[in-house]
Amino acid sequence: MIIPTFIGSVALGGLAGISSVVAAVIARRATKEADEMRRLIPQWNELRDVESQILSAKAELVRLDAKRVELSASVQRSEALSAKIPGLERHIAELEAKKESLLPMEEEYKRLSLLHSQKRIELDQLQQDRSALERQLEEARNATDRERKAADEQRSAAAAAKTEAEIARQQRDALAADARELQSKIEVLNQQASELQSEIARLSAQESGLRTMVSQHERALEEVQQRISEARATLASAESRLTELAKREEQLRKTVAEIEKEIRELTTEVSRLQAERAGLLAEIEALKREIERLKKEKEKIGTETTELAKALASMRASAGGGSFTLFEATEELLVPSIPHKQEAGEVASEEEALKLVATHSKALGFLYPDRVLRAFHTSLKLGRQAPLLVLAGISGTGKSQLPRIYCDALGINFLPMAVQPGWDSPADLVGFFSHIEHRFKPTALARALVQMDEYFERSMSGLKAADLKKFTDLREPREDGMLLVLLDEMNLARVEYYFSDFLSRLELRNAAGFDPDNEDMRTRVQLTLEVPGAQGALKQIAVFPGDNVLFVGTMNEDESTMALSDKVIDRANVLRFGKPKDLKSETGGEGAPAEYYLTRDQWREWTRSTSETSQNAQRVDKIKNWTDQLNDALDAVQRAFAHRTAAAIKAYCLAYPAGPLKPDAALKHAFADQIEQRVMPKLRGVDPATPDGQRTMAGLQALIRELGDGELEEAFERGRQANDGQSFVWYGARRKA
Repeated sequence: MIIPTFIGSVALGGLAGISSVVAAVIARRATKEADEMRRLIPQWNELRDVESQILSAKAELVRLDAKRVELSASVQRSEALSAKIPGLERHIAELEAKKESLLPMEEEYKRLSLLHSQKRIELDQLQQDRSALERQLEEARNATDRERKAADEQRSAAAAAKTEAEIARQQRDALAADARELQSKIEVLNQQASELQSEIARLSAQESGLRTMVSQHERALEEVQQRISEARATLASAESRLTELAKREEQLRKTVAEIEKEIRELTTEVSRLQAERAGLLAEIEALKREIERLKKEKEKIGTETTELAKALASMRASAGGGSFTLFEATEELLVPSIPHKQEAGEVASEEEALKLVATHSKALGFLYPDRVLRAFHTSLKLGRQAPLLVLAGISGTGKSQLPRIYCDALGINFLPMAVQPGWDSPADLVGFFSHIEHRFKPTALARALVQMDEYFERSMSGLKAADLKKFTDLREPREDGMLLVLLDEMNLARVEYYFSDFLSRLELRNAAGFDPDNEDMRTRVQLTLEVPGAQGALKQIAVFPGDNVLFVGTMNEDESTMALSDKVIDRANVLRFGKPKDLKSETGGEGAPAEYYLTRDQWREWTRSTSETSQNAQRVDKIKNWTDQLNDALDAVQRAFAHRTAAAIKAYCLAYPAGPLKPDAALKHAFADQIEQRVMPKLRGVDPATPDGQRTMAGLQALIRELGDGELEEAFERGRQANDGQSFVWYGARRKA
C-alpha cells in the first residue's frame, strides 16, 4: 500500500535516493515485525500464566464438587431427619392429646383421693363410735352380770323385789336389743370400711399406673423434642454450609468465565496478530518483488531521464535560462474555480432555510425526509467537531444530488470532485509541482481554497509589495461566502491515502482555544503547496481551509469500493441512505437556484447554537446520561468511543434545529441521529449471538426505545438479524418522506 506513493514520488521528484527509501521501508517493516514479536512474548507468557490459573481453578472446582457431593449426602440425611420430624410432631401431638384426655381422669383421681380421705375420716369416726359402743356394751354386760348376781342374791331375798327384777329384766332386754342394734351397726360399718379399703386400694393402684404412664410420656416427649432440636440444628448448619458453598461455587464459576473470556480475547488477539504478521510477511515479499521491478523501472527511467535532461537543457538554453518566480510557478493556482454571484443573500432563519431546501428538492423531483434534511444540515454545522459528512448507501438513492440541491437552494458555492481509484496521496486533491515545467499544477479544489482563504494575503506577506500585488490583482476572493466540496464516490480509493492528512489538519480547528487570527495556530492547519527552486525567500503557498469550507463525501457500498477506517468514522458523521420504503416515480422539475450567495457570517450565526450555555444545562445532563448508557453498551464488544466522539455527539444535539418539535422531542431525534450516524457503522461484523453481543444489543435496543425512534429500532433489528443473526450489518434507517 506504500508502492503507489513511491511511484508518485518518482514521477514528481525524480529517482534520486529511491534505493535508500526502499531500504528504509524494508528496515522499518523488519523493525516493526521484531517489535510485534517482542510485544507478543509477554502476552504468550501471560497466556501460560492464565492457563495455569485455569488448571488450579479447575482442580479447586473438582475438590469443591466432591465437597458438594458430601454436603449433598449430609443434606439428604438432614432431609431424611426432616422427613421424620412431621411424624415425631404428630406423635407428640397424639401424646399431648392423650395427655389432655388423661386430665379428666386426673381430676377424677383427685376427687376420689379427696373422697377417700373423707371416707377414711368417717371410718375413723365409726371406729371410735364402735369402740365407745363396745365399751358401753362391756359396761352393760358387766352391769348385767352384777345385776344377775344381785338378782340371784336378791331372788331368794324377797318377793317384793320381783317387780324390780321384772323391771331389771326389761331393762336388760332393752339393753340387749340396743347391743344387738349396735352390733348390727358395727357390722354394717365394718362392711363399709372393707369396701372403702378395697376402693382405696383400687384407686391407689390406678393412681400409680397413671403416674407411671404420665412419667413415661413426659420422658418420651422430652426425647422427641431433644431429637427435633438436634435435627433442626443439623439442618440449619447444613443449609448454611450449602449456601456458603453455592456462593463460593458461583464466585469460582464467574472467575473461570472471566478467565476463559480473557483467554478468548487473547486468543483472538494472537490470531489477529498472527494474521497481521502473515500479511506483513506477504507484504514484505511483495515489496521485495516490487523493489526488483522498481530497479528495472529505475534503469529504464534513468535512461529516459537522461534524454529528458538533454531536452530540458536544450529548452532552457532556447528560453534564456531556468529561473522562475513564485508568481510564475503558481499563476494557474489563481485561476478562479468558483463563479461570481453579485449579491449576498439573507435567509430569515434556519427553519426558513430548511423549507427552501425541501421546496427546491421537491421541485426537482427529489423527496427527502425531513429527518434526513435536518441531519444533513446539522452535520454540516459541525465542521469543526466533525469536519467530514459521509453519505453512504446503495446507488440511486439521491446521495450525490442532496449536496447540490442544498447548495443551490441556499446560495452556497458547490464544487464536485469525482474520486478516482488511483488516488493515493494528498497531491491528487490539491495538485503537484512539475519539476520539468517549473509550474504548480493545481486542482479545482486548490484554486477554490485560494479563493475562500480570508488569510491568503497575510500568508503571502513575505513577498515584495510588487509581487504581492500580482497575486491580489489576479485572485478573485470569495471568502465572505460558503463553499461545499463534494468528494463523489470517495471510497473508490482508500480515503486514508489521499484525505487523512487533510482531515487531521481540519480537525485541529476544533482544538481548545483555537484562534485563526493567531498565526502560529493557523499555520498548523494550513496546507502547504511547495514550489522548490522559486526565486526569493518564499518558496511555498500556504492555504488556510476555514470554517467557510464544508466537506461532504458519498460512497456506494459494493465490491468495487473500500470500507472506511475507524479513524475516518470517528471524525465524521455517516448518514446512510437505506432502501426507500416506497418506490415512487417523481417527474423532475426546473427548480431555480438562488441568485444570491449565503454569507459566511450568517452561517457562523447558525453554528453558534452548538455552544454550551446555561439554558442548555438540563439538555447537556440528558445528553451525558444517554452517552454513558451508549458507551456502556458498546464497551461489551470493545467498540466504546472516547472524548472526541462524546463531544461531537453533544455538539450535534445542541446544534439540532427543533423546528415544530418540542425541545425534548427534538433532543431525542438528535441523539437518535447520532446513534444512526456514529454507532451503527462501528457495529459492522459484531456477532449478536455471543453473550457480549447480546449485552450490547440489549443495551442499544433499550436506549433506542427510550428515544422513541421506531424507524431506527426497525433498522437496528434488521441489522441484528442479518446473516442468520451471526454478524451485524447496518443497512440504514428507512425514513418516511
